[in-house]
Amino acid sequence: MSTLIRPLATGAVLLIAVAACTDGTGSGLGRAEVLIRDNPNTTGAAPAATGLVAHIAATGAPAAFTGSIAGDAQVSISADGEDWYDLGSPNGITIQLQNAGDSTTVHGEVDAPAGGYTRVRVILDGAEARLNVGSTFGGLVLQTQVAVQLGGSDQRVVIDRTVPAFEVRAQAGAVTRIGLELNAEAWLTETSVQALMVQDTAIQTALAVSVTDAP
Repeated sequence: MSTLIRPLATGAVLLIAVAACTDGTGSGLGRAEVLIRDNPNTTGAAPAATGLVAHIAATGAPAAFTGSIAGDAQVSISADGEDWYDLGSPNGITIQLQNAGDSTTVHGEVDAPAGGYTRVRVILDGAEARLNVGSTFGGLVLQTQVAVQLGGSDQRVVIDRTVPAFEVRAQAGAVTRIGLELNAEAWLTETSVQALMVQDTAIQTALAVSVTDAP
């Protein structure tokens, strides 16, 4: 069962669909489903755009690569940045990189308390990008498959985003959607691939979150 936790230190688009229900005790609950993706055709929300635009301006164009990211992922939401509600336990997932038509489930449908929220947190643990032969990063063309660690030497990334206020409603048919886009083209660069490691800050800057509040 999910519990409230205290915030961690601030350290892939993701879709959370919340459908309303009640729990039989009178308290309101929604249902949450979490998806993650890496779409090369979108930069997602504005907080990530600066990092991505800066990267493209410096390199001339996004890298051309394929592969996947494998590791544990967990998503939490908060009303005040103090108390957090986990939408599930850390879950082992595989995300297809640079694939506009693919998304991966982080958490299946779970209960979420009805109410207002202003924060979304994503934690990646033990994640690595597995890049295919022929992937190109600036002047670097991979001749073999390469594994790049995400989150520095501890392979842990915590992405904590403040978003416009949204609501999980205890109302039949109500759905709240939160989108999170990895924007891997911003941080899988010639430098990071050669180092076989991406630092936390690069991923934190590039990740984009958007929220659609629907009745």
